[in-house]
Amino acid sequence: MDKHVKKKGGGFTKPCALSPQLQEFLGVPELARTEVVKRLWGYIREKNLQNPKNKRKILCDEALHGIFRVRSIDMFQMNKVLSKHIWPLDEAEATLVKSSQKKRQRESREEDLDHPKRKEKLQKGEDPSDRRTILCDQKLKELFNVDSFHGFGVSKLLTAHFVKTQRYLNKKSLSIFVQNSS
Repeated sequence: MDKHVKKKGGGFTKPCALSPQLQEFLGVPELARTEVVKRLWGYIREKNLQNPKNKRKILCDEALHGIFRVRSIDMFQMNKVLSKHIWPLDEAEATLVKSSQKKRQRESREEDLDHPKRKEKLQKGEDPSDRRTILCDQKLKELFNVDSFHGFGVSKLLTAHFVKTQRYLNKKSLSIFVQNSS
C-alpha cells in the first residue's frame, strides 16, 4: 500500500476488503473507501472518460466496464455500484456493527417506553415492538373481529362496513338500462 494511505481509522477511512474486480483494477487487496474513490476519479480524469456534454456521466473503458458492467454510468450510480465491491475486512466485524446498531435501536425504543408521550401512545393502542401494528381496544375488536392489525390493512378491514345504498344501485341499474336500450 502507499505511504499516504491511512492504515487505521474509522468510518470511510477504515481499510476495507475489495472485490476481485476492484483488486485487479487498483492492484491492492484492501483500501479505504475514500482512497478507492479518489483513485477511480484520478483514473477517469487521466483517461478523459467524462462525457464532455454532461460531466456527471462517466464513459467506461474496458477496465471500468469490468467493475461497473455498463458502458456509461452516472457518478451517483457509480458510488452505489462501488458499495458492492467494497466490503468490511472481517465478516465478524460486519456482524458486530449490525448487531450494535440493532442494540442501539432496541435501547432507544426502551427509553421511549419510559417517556410520558410514548406511554400515552401505547395507551392509544400502538404495539411497542412494531409501531405499524395497531392493538385493538374493545370497540375495534367488535368492529373488525381481530385483536390487532397492520396499519396499512385498515382499508381492507373497513370495506366490509361499506354497503352499497339503494340509490347507488338504482343509478347503476339506470346506466346499464340506458346502455342496453341504445
